[in-house]
Amino acid sequence: MPFAFRIILFAVFLFLMDWYFYQSISIVFKGSSAAKRLTGFYIYWGFTALSFLVFLIPVVIGFNSLPQFVRVYVIPFFVLIIISKIIGSVFIAVDDIIRLFR
Repeated sequence: MPFAFRIILFAVFLFLMDWYFYQSISIVFKGSSAAKRLTGFYIYWGFTALSFLVFLIPVVIGFNSLPQFVRVYVIPFFVLIIISKIIGSVFIAVDDIIRLFR
């Protein structure tokens, strides 16, 4: 399997997982005004887009060519955000499965 295909497949998986996670987060804004819902939408997806870019930059440029500050602090911060969303999505999926069988 080519490397580019694996990266694209992983990015699609992350996007679908992030969309699923956003569906649960958007419930928080359900009773809010349209402006607050839109602000929450833009903040969430803007931060997600930034996370994807930071996650893909080392793949395109090369990890060793990045400044040390970026390698030590910035990339692990965004990877931690992505991992947190994955773990949160697992708990939300388990809750949805339990609700399905009630």
